[in-house]
Amino acid sequence: EGDAAKIAIINSFEKTLIFFRTQVINFASKKTGVNKSVFKSRAFISQSENYLWLGVNDLYAHKFGRPVKNSTGVSVGKKSFDGAFLINKKLVFKRLGKKRLPIKIVESEIKSDVILAMNAAKPLALNFFKKSLKENLKIEKSKRGN
Repeated sequence: EGDAAKIAIINSFEKTLIFFRTQVINFASKKTGVNKSVFKSRAFISQSENYLWLGVNDLYAHKFGRPVKNSTGVSVGKKSFDGAFLINKKLVFKRLGKKRLPIKIVESEIKSDVILAMNAAKPLALNFFKKSLKENLKIEKSKRGN
């Protein structure tokens, strides 16, 4: 019976990690307005150590949608960047001084939104784990004839 419980816990952890990753990606995508694929490429699961790693470095402005030039700069999705300009109709840059060069690609901070998304997904993951553990315990016990 101890082995059945161990296997059930391990299976539940693995399923919950995958569920948690999906929920965090969905919440973060809604919160930031960025496509889910951007977060999928930044989220990694370590099933051997039972943790989720999610990159929260700043995102380039063009990841928030299609950049549009306006009178004050560039707007992308719901964000606006004053003094910015477009290169190749896609990349958003800003001058670092008054002269023509140097320029820098515009980035936007996402860390706080991702942390909020993780906090929103925690209770869902906990409920999912409880449900998954019950199901896995039943399955493992039935396999062993208990």
